[in-house]
Amino acid sequence: GGYLCDRLGRKQSFLILSGAVSSLIIGCFYFLNYGSLMMVLIAMGILTIVSSFEQGTTSATVVEQFPAAVRYSGIAFSYNLTQALLGGTAPVVITLLMMYFQTNMAPAYYLFVIASITFLSVLFFLPKGLEKKEAEELN
Repeated sequence: GGYLCDRLGRKQSFLILSGAVSSLIIGCFYFLNYGSLMMVLIAMGILTIVSSFEQGTTSATVVEQFPAAVRYSGIAFSYNLTQALLGGTAPVVITLLMMYFQTNMAPAYYLFVIASITFLSVLFFLPKGLEKKEAEELN
């Protein structure tokens, strides 16, 4: 994930990865509900690979968003706020969606919406990555 991010740039990597999640998540959840061990393993493999690439991109991107003097505080605040708002409420939201729509596919729809929001946020708000010289000057 880190190699891909360094080669393509932060913004391009995030666009590819959030687009991949948006396009693959419904099919992967269908495989998870299919009832076959092989289908479950294929779906988990696909989702694990995409998630692994995302982890390499996220680490580098988040660090670049804050100047060195406030980097740790900025990362800690934004990470924990996001986890509280989205990660903390996800089980409740997904349970309510499953009850309302009467489908086991509700988590896939929820992730599709979140990945689509990520794609649009990156497209419009994430600046292009810093050049190596500029990044060294910030530190």
